[in-house]
Amino acid sequence: MKNKSVWTLLGFVIFALGMLGICLNIVGVKLSVLLWMDSFGRLWSFVGKLVMSIVGVVIMVVSRTNFDGEEEIGVY
Repeated sequence: MKNKSVWTLLGFVIFALGMLGICLNIVGVKLSVLLWMDSFGRLWSFVGKLVMSIVGVVIMVVSRTNFDGEEEIGVY
């Protein structure tokens, strides 16, 4: 993966939007970027934001992992 920093930034932005959306929804404030999710209802909006957070973390972890130095584990 060549642009690790770009993928890490993208993952962080997705994670941050998801978590910020969840935290602000508890208070009663809505992010204008995520308003389209609220049209599906409270439960599906929460699930969508939770999935955004998880996907953001997965993108960050995968982008920062070095796959070149790993060896196969075999039975000898």
